[in-house]
Formats: sequence, structure tokens, C-alpha cells
Amino acid sequence: MYFRRISMSFLALSVCIVSVVSAAEESISTRSLTHEEAPFVFSTKSPIVGSTKAPAPTPFSEPLFWNQFRGTINGPGAYDDHLGGAVDSSANGRIVAYGARYDSTCEAGFRAGTVRVSYYDSESSEWKQLGQTLYGEGEEDYFGKSVKLSANGYTLAVSANAYKTSDGDGAGYFEVYKYKKKKKTWKRLGKRITSEGMGDESGWGLSLSADGMTVAVGSYAHDGPSDNNNNIGQTRIFRFDDTDWVQRGKSIYGEVDSRDGTSVDLSADGMMVVIGGPETVYGLGKKLGRARVFKYINDKWRQKGDDLIGKTDGGEMGLAVSISGDGKTVAISAGCYYYCEKKPGNDRVKVYKLKAGTWNKVGESIYREDNESAFAKAISLSEDGNTIALNAMRGDSDDYTAEGLAKVYNLVDGKKWKKLGQSVIFHPHLFGYNGDNSDNIALSANGRVLVVGSSEKKNSNVKVFRLGSYKDTPSPTQSPTASTKAPIAAPSTKAPKPTLSPRPSLPKKYWGEKGQILAPDEPGFYNTGFSVASSKEGNIIAINSDFESAPPPTGNKKKGSAMIYKFNLTSNVWETMGKRIFGNPDESSFGVSMALSAQGTHFAIGSTGYDGDRGRVNIYSFDEDDWLQLGQSLVGKCRKDSVGWGLSLSTNGEIIAVGGYNGDKNTDDDNTANSEQGYTMIYKYKNKRDKWLPLGKKIFGETPDEEDGTSVDLSGDGKTVIIGGPYFGKGYLGRARVFKLIKKTVAGKAENTWEQVAKDMIGEVGEGEYGTSVSMSLDGSVIAVGSGCYYFCNHNGKNGPYVGYVDVFKINKKDTKWKQLGNRIFASKSGYKDFGNSVSLSNDGKTVAFGAIESDGKMSTKVFQLNNKKWDKVGETIYGGGDYSQYSSQHVALSGDASTLVVGDREENKATVYTQLGLPS
Repeated sequence: MYFRRISMSFLALSVCIVSVVSAAEESISTRSLTHEEAPFVFSTKSPIVGSTKAPAPTPFSEPLFWNQFRGTINGPGAYDDHLGGAVDSSANGRIVAYGARYDSTCEAGFRAGTVRVSYYDSESSEWKQLGQTLYGEGEEDYFGKSVKLSANGYTLAVSANAYKTSDGDGAGYFEVYKYKKKKKTWKRLGKRITSEGMGDESGWGLSLSADGMTVAVGSYAHDGPSDNNNNIGQTRIFRFDDTDWVQRGKSIYGEVDSRDGTSVDLSADGMMVVIGGPETVYGLGKKLGRARVFKYINDKWRQKGDDLIGKTDGGEMGLAVSISGDGKTVAISAGCYYYCEKKPGNDRVKVYKLKAGTWNKVGESIYREDNESAFAKAISLSEDGNTIALNAMRGDSDDYTAEGLAKVYNLVDGKKWKKLGQSVIFHPHLFGYNGDNSDNIALSANGRVLVVGSSEKKNSNVKVFRLGSYKDTPSPTQSPTASTKAPIAAPSTKAPKPTLSPRPSLPKKYWGEKGQILAPDEPGFYNTGFSVASSKEGNIIAINSDFESAPPPTGNKKKGSAMIYKFNLTSNVWETMGKRIFGNPDESSFGVSMALSAQGTHFAIGSTGYDGDRGRVNIYSFDEDDWLQLGQSLVGKCRKDSVGWGLSLSTNGEIIAVGGYNGDKNTDDDNTANSEQGYTMIYKYKNKRDKWLPLGKKIFGETPDEEDGTSVDLSGDGKTVIIGGPYFGKGYLGRARVFKLIKKTVAGKAENTWEQVAKDMIGEVGEGEYGTSVSMSLDGSVIAVGSGCYYFCNHNGKNGPYVGYVDVFKINKKDTKWKQLGNRIFASKSGYKDFGNSVSLSNDGKTVAFGAIESDGKMSTKVFQLNNKKWDKVGETIYGGGDYSQYSSQHVALSGDASTLVVGDREENKATVYTQLGLPS
């Protein structure tokens, strides 16, 4: 009943173009619809990766009114079938599922239960049944206790909470069905999932993700894995793996008699779940009730924020719960049904929003009105969390003559819940202790379509309402007014690109400053900007800082740190993203290298000096509020391996390349002097095991002191890697090599092998340190190699002493030869040091940025763009502070689209972000 799965917008008094899955039997096709037929237009953006914030609805003329949308949906008319006790709807409200858990037809047996699905046929303006009726298996199974639909309405989850097993009654189960359009039937998806104990009432709480592939099931009467755990309750989450339902993480339990799992709800992507435990005891035996929210991280369900606890003894906080599409807003009912004193303020609905790991209350509580005897046994949030529907009752809650009410509230100015339209009347079977109306209302994703079930004994039915102007009931053939004739363009399915505030006209080629990140305003931080990293679009960046407990030179307990920032497009400022990540005491090398995934959700950080220069790399994943370590630390096998200087992540952050430039191929002995051949290791993350596993064998250097793995970079898919060995060969010419992942069959077993692509790229200058830095395009077909030339090298007498350069190569179609792309990029004058010590390519390989130290000690950054087989400079040189120490030249990171440049300046203790302005697109 909780629909927040696809971002939707609602437009009344208009002509809409509505795209719905084409199916002849459904008569739901793409065509022009009248205002009465099309109360909404919905986005086709994926609910899993797209924005979960619904656009604001178009304002309506006052007063607002809930108008019934076409006819009533009736069942077969069986007496006391409880049809409508459970309802659900597709995201757009045009497909509706409804259960009749007491249905006692010949096919089903006594109270075995049935479930049906109906769709709105726009040609006949009628609700028609979609597919066949689904039946329970045995007497008093109560099949249809809860029904849940996916966002598109073609996947259906059904529970039977009283199903009997050989162990006893009331075990319960759920099943999932997929609609087959060609056969016009519902077919079960995977196996039935039954409870883990008798009397569990499994399926009392049930929820389905937007794509229909994740299910949460609550068993409020479960007694737990050990003795003396009566009614602790249990929630399990399952994901369909193309063949069957597999449990995600471990079961989530409550405490004794808490009845956790009475209510459950999943976020759109199925990665967050809210669980109600309405009888949880706190303090001196007070049965206050609670709700908890969990997020799925590394195959574990981790709680987000604190318990949300009720205030009234017996108030049953958590009797009903609902969660927004993005999982950041939850609504919780304290229905005060059975135990607490029914007086004003005891029964209420509260809404909370998650911010910085804390649940903050949104607006005032919504309270029961004086003439209502029961309140909020069912609640339903819109996708954006700004609209909420709930039920209530007038009259004796255990009287068959009681009158039910469905009410909807909208958040105004983020502070006040205002009622939308009138209360919609329905007739329940029973509303109180012996009744069940915990699933009889459902709200569409945009909060403008309301589904209400009336489960009265003699005339059970389901009705659909839409919000419009007062008693707005035009005929199906009514012509739209002039103001409604403009067609509505389909929303774009592409995520909007970050935009900056308008700026005055600038020169054609210009790097405009997009903000500076300074060292923290507290003692002890220095060397800020030694290492930097950027996401694909440049809206998320990482910057390191060294830290001492006191400023140098008196400081001690040195340790490195890193901070990740996200650009706020509204305020045009860089905001911190999670907490600062620190290394261990005396681990100043923590942060010597860093990498971000394309979306900025995964972060890797290297520390070459860890454990006697053994080195290590940590990988983190962002979970809305903070960075959590992903898997184990990747540590060098021997001391002096210096793992972590070379570092790179794949686009999705689940493959990582790690260089250990001091590693030795011939020894695993910490006491043996290393030959410093160096090596590179590639790992792949296995989510179920929360572990990084080797992807193929180590790639070693071939000559002593080569320091292979000083620099590494991966292609987007993580299947191609470039490795730099700056001291390779006689005279330390340096080189770069590229390897591709190949699957081979060895002795009948498939193995991952890294095979070299074409020949080595070898430097041409003695002590030129070719391979000091490397970078690779997204597809791995273009590479950049820097020749740092830190010492007194000389390129064939040209340009004077210690002049470095950068080469860019492109592989031919047969992967047999690297061909230079454009001209070699030299330092423009003599006296440059560390030219190309840091290099960064755009995704398409047509823009390259690199750092250098000039003859006067100033650090500088330059950007070049390929133009008709020649590299042309983009904008002016960007200058920083001065420091001749090795490895201190500007560390740079170019965003994948080349729109953003991050420049670290350790001398000035800062990093600066630039954006490319006034350039051709």
C-alpha cells in the first residue's frame, strides 16, 4: 500500500500523454487522454538509480475534493469474504490488487482466501480483471491477508498469514507472481517462502520493492532462535536471483513480546526497510512501541539512526509504518487500539526525516479527531514523503455498523500537515481488535490517487479516487479547454547535469574557480592537497591532509586523513560528505593516493608507510550519512612492499588495482632485502562475502629497482590496466605496460589471466622516469604516460636540462600496437622539474591534465585538448605554491567529462576546484 516507487507528477484539467506498457488485453496504450481519464503523468526513470524526489504537483483550484475514478470494483459478491481488507496499486494508480482473505468459494475452501487484480480500461472507462483469480491452498489460510504490487503493476506479492504446516497452524507464507501478457495469466515467480516456526503469522507485514524483485516479510509472532524469546517477531528480506528467492543478510529480530514485523515497508530500491514493533517495552515495563530503520550494506542490515519510540504506555508505536522512495522519510502510527487510554494525544501519526544519521521530526504529529474512535491502523506515504494517507473510524470499533474514514494530509512549507480534500467513507468488516484494516488504503506515488477497500460483510468492494477541484466530474467526451490543449512533454530519463550559477562572459578558453578547500580550521593539519580525486562529473571530490597532534615541528602521532566533499548546486558551495577518515597514529602516509568511483559512492585510499612500509589500501562505501569500510584492508605481503602508491578504481568501485612498487617477486621474507621490482594486484569485491578477492595473479616488474606499480590506472569496466615502472631498464629509462583480463581454460578449469596488450612503451631519456604517472580512458583504448624527469635528465639536448614530457597513445583496432596520438607534450621551457609527475585523462581520452614544478619552484598545472591531431593548451597555466621536494608537484584530477579540474597544492595547504568555462561543448 506504500507507493513511492517512480517519480511522478500530477496535472489536473489538462490533456496528458500517458505512456503505459502496451498490452491489447489491458487497453492501456499511448494515446491522448481527457482530464478525467489521465490524472497523472509519470516519469520513466528507473526507480533504482534515478532521483527519488517527486516533482511538486501542479496547484489545484480550491476547494480540493476526492472524486471517485469511474466505477466501483466489486468481487463475486460472496458474503463475508472480506474483499478489500488488503489493497495495493501500481505507481500510477491504474492497476489495483485486492485480497479477500475470508473468501470461501468452492475452489478455495472455507476462508482459504482469494486475490484479484484489476486494471482501468480507458476505452470502456471500466475496471476490468487482469489475469485469473488466485486462490489459497487450504481452509483458513487467509490467502490475501496482504497484497503488494510493483511500480508497473505486473509483479504481485501475496501473503497467507494463517497457512498451516505439519508443525501446526498459523505458520504463514508469501508468494510472488508475474503477469504474462501473452497468456494473460499470473505465473508464480520462484518458490513459496514459508515461516520458520509454527504460529509465526508470517506475512502479516509484507512489502515489495519498485522492481518487484525484493520482498520484506514480517512474522510478528515468531519466537526467535532461542528459548524464552516469545513473540519477539522477525523480519526477513528476500531478493530474486533469476531462479529463486534468496535471503538478503540475516533475519532481523525484536525483543521479547515486541512483535517486531507487525508492519514493514521497503524503499523503492529495496535497500532500506522500516520495521514496526508496537509492543516493545521500555523503561519500567511501559509498552511504548517503536519503529526501526535498517539499510542493506555488505550483506548486513545495519540500523540507521536510533529507535523511534512511542510516548504512551500501550500506545503501540509502530502498529503501521511507511517509508518514502529514497528511504529518508518514514511515517509511524501509534494507533492506541488495545491497551492505552483513548484520550486526545494518545493516538497519533509521526513523520521523521533522516539527516546526518539522525531522525528529525517533520511537522507536528497528526492526531485523532474527537469524533473518531480509532485511528491510523493503516498509513501510506507518497514517493517523496510529503503526502500521507491514513484510516480512522467513527463508532464502536468492534461494531459491524462502524463507519471507516480514509484521510489524506499534505506537508505545507515543511512544517504543517494540512488535510487534502474530504474524508472518504468506507465500510469495514471490523475495525478493532477482531478486525483487520491494516492494508485497506493505498496512495499513488504522487499522492494524488487514493485506493480504498470496504470489507463489509454484505457488500465488499474497492474504490479508486483522484484529487481534483470540488466535485469535478466531467464526462468522458468532454473537450479540453483552451488552456489544457498543450501536450505534456514526456520527462527526460537522463539525470540532469550539474549546472553552475550564471557568470559574466569570459574568454573563450578559461578555467574559472569553483571554490577552494582549505585545511581544517584547527591546529595540526598540513600538506592538504598532496593527493586529490574526482568523480566522473566532478561534483564529488576527495582531498587528503596530514595531521599531527600538535603543529610541526613539535607534533607527534602523525597520521594522514582524507575528506570527501560534494558540490551543492543550490548554494554553490562544497559541503562535507560524511566524516573525515583518519589513518592510524604514526601513519602519515595515509592518503598518499586516493580514488573515487564514477558516481563518487566508493572511495579508496592508500598508505604506503603502514606497518613498516608494508603498505595498505582501504576501500569505503557511502551509506547516506558516512563512509563504511568495504571488505578487508588490502595489505602488502612483506614489509617494504609499499602497497598503495599506485591506486585505481573501476567505474562502479567494485574492482581495484593496487601497486606495491617496492615488492619483490623472488621473496616473501620480511628480512630479505627487496629488489624493488614492484608489482600490481587487481581485486574484485564479492558482496555476499564482504571480501576483496584476487582477480588473476600479481603482475610483477622484471628488473631490479624498476618500482613497477608506482602508477596504475583501470579502464571503466576494470578489465584493462596500465602500469608504470619509472626506473625500468639501463639508466632508468622507465616504461609503461597495458594488460587485459583474459579468461583461459587451464587443466579443464577457467582461470583469469592478465595478458599484455602490444609492446612496452619505454622512455627515451636516462633517468627520465617514464611511467611516473599513467592514466587511461574509460574504454582503455587511450593512455597517457608522464616522464617526470625529476633528476638531471636531458632529452637529446633539446630544451635544456631536466625537461619532462607527456605522451598520449591510442591502440589500433587489432590491439597490436600503441600509436602516438598527436604530438608529444613537452615542458615549454628549460628548468621544469617533475613535468607530468601527475597526469589525468578525460573519459574519451581527448583532454589531458598534468602537473609540474617550474624553474622558480612554482608548482603549475596545464590542460591540453586534442585538436586535429595536435594537443592545444586549454586556458592559462594554473600556478600554486613552491616546493622543490620530490613528489610535491601539483596533484591533479580531471573529471571524466573534462568539465572540472581539481588541483592540490600542499605548499599552500589547500586544493582548488576549477570548471571549464567559455569552451565549445
